[in-house]
Amino acid sequence: MILDACVSSRVSSVWIACVGGERFVENWKVIKRKFGSSLIHSNAGTSLLRKGKDLFPPGHRLLVSAIVPFLSRALILKLTLSALLSDPPSRKELMGWDFAVLVRAFTAVRAFSEKCSRCRLWLIISGVIRKRFHVNVRQRLIVRATYDVGISKPALRSLCAKLIMMADGDDEWKRMTVRRMRIVWLKNQSVGDLLFNFRTAARKEELVCTCESFGHGFQRVGGHVCFRLNDVKDAPVCIRNNRNVVRPSRRDVVGRLRAQISSSFPDLGFKVPEVRRGDLAVCMNEVWRGDLGVCNEDEVITWTKKVEGLVRTPIDHNPGDTLVCCPVKYSEGMRQLFLDNDGFVECDESEESLLAATRAAYLERNFDRLARWDIRVRQQAIVLMRLPLDPLSSASRRSTRIGQERQGSGEDRWDKTRRREDGGDDGVVSEDGEVLLVEVQASECEGVNHGEEFHLVGGVIHLCGKELLASEGDGVFAGWSLGVSGGVFDGGGVGGVTRDSTAPMAKSEA
Repeated sequence: MILDACVSSRVSSVWIACVGGERFVENWKVIKRKFGSSLIHSNAGTSLLRKGKDLFPPGHRLLVSAIVPFLSRALILKLTLSALLSDPPSRKELMGWDFAVLVRAFTAVRAFSEKCSRCRLWLIISGVIRKRFHVNVRQRLIVRATYDVGISKPALRSLCAKLIMMADGDDEWKRMTVRRMRIVWLKNQSVGDLLFNFRTAARKEELVCTCESFGHGFQRVGGHVCFRLNDVKDAPVCIRNNRNVVRPSRRDVVGRLRAQISSSFPDLGFKVPEVRRGDLAVCMNEVWRGDLGVCNEDEVITWTKKVEGLVRTPIDHNPGDTLVCCPVKYSEGMRQLFLDNDGFVECDESEESLLAATRAAYLERNFDRLARWDIRVRQQAIVLMRLPLDPLSSASRRSTRIGQERQGSGEDRWDKTRRREDGGDDGVVSEDGEVLLVEVQASECEGVNHGEEFHLVGGVIHLCGKELLASEGDGVFAGWSLGVSGGVFDGGGVGGVTRDSTAPMAKSEA
């Protein structure tokens, strides 16, 4: 390249003849960044190289002078920053640098290609800045604003950047803050968030009937107001699905946006000018001023006031249907479903005491952990891992007898499995090639249903007298379809027991 050759030859100016062609120059962006401050002299005048792309007409000769490659601040400070890594005692010199130089050095760390070097330097420099100036330069500015189709995100970012650059502080720090700033949308409320109040009604011990204030305008069941929202003709269609996200009220958009922007700046190390409502006009586009015909927050609130005093709740987690009823009718349904149901036991203890009792029982049984994600079968696996000093259980004659009563003669099955030459489908192949019957025991079988399939990882697996600790490290696992009786896993079929994921799988038809 001509300009690079001039730099290597220490030539500060050169004449260039322009010829015609389809392409102007190769890698114009690189040339503009590297030699953009050089000067171009032509009949039209003198201009900077980065602004003189139109000064190259075919058949003309131009003079390019002041050919000096641009050196970024990052390249200038890179040698000094490298010394901080190779010579740790030199880091003491950072305590003598002023704030502006430290911020520039923090920005220049980006010139390093290795991630480890960048992280170490960022930690070193930010630690010095925090110790001397009580400022966290690693903190990223995040402006959170409620989403609205009428707000322009690029315009909002430009407004925040303008406010930051108007603040009092180091210019390099403000530019770094703008560069690392993020605008994040907050999710709007749904119809259910504005409409439902069943949780509040469920916490009240006594509920009062409010049917008299509604006259005969709504359907009644048993003398109390009780109807589905889909059965009301004058109900807006958009509020019948409680998962519909509503558009914020237009009168609250500007005020809420102003408050959200102002609340994002106090954590900065410099004071940002106050945000005025007039400044936010540039963030609003034409869509905000128009009517999109979508569900509006005001529309949901207006209809909610019509049924004020009634309980509004979803039906069987169905987002497309909502039940509106009298508080007394809701109380009767809850009592019939839970309080008067024999399948539930009323608990007067607080949540804290229940969690404390559960935690104590967990520690008393010496459990290490409860569950994990089994990547081999892509499903949640029940983990029964205990401390080494407290094994799951040992094989007993009583458990063997129970297993024989449910499965038939255990000795016949063992002989049959051992006689299989290829391992078959009735046993488990051990490391020495022997086919073995699997028996697994636990002190308790609570929470395990008949026929439930899960993976047992942890505890002790007994293979005809051979004991294997089924820990996660050695890869021993078994898949079961269980019958439960007397604290013993019996009547089950093993899906596989192996030392590692590459070992052959064997099945048993228990």
